[in-house]
Amino acid sequence: MSKYFSISSSWKKLQEEKGALNTALNTGALIGKTVGNVAIFGVTEIIPAVIEQSIGNTKKKLESGEGNISSTKRQEYLDRIDEYEKKKHKD
Repeated sequence: MSKYFSISSSWKKLQEEKGALNTALNTGALIGKTVGNVAIFGVTEIIPAVIEQSIGNTKKKLESGEGNISSTKRQEYLDRIDEYEKKKHKD
């Protein structure tokens, strides 16, 4: 089973329909599936990529010594990032 909704079947139904009610219903189904697919893509692809990029940027800044943060806190945050990365690679 695909994680996305099939738009092709809704598109075919829309092209074959005659009558305002059925056309409107199939248009609604097509729009709903499209919006659903965009939402699924955002949640499964974009958000994780943004999180990974943010973690990478944070790690670089912590390692370079940027920012006004104590060395203890800096190391604590780096350790947390390392734990996250190890856990991610296990899965």
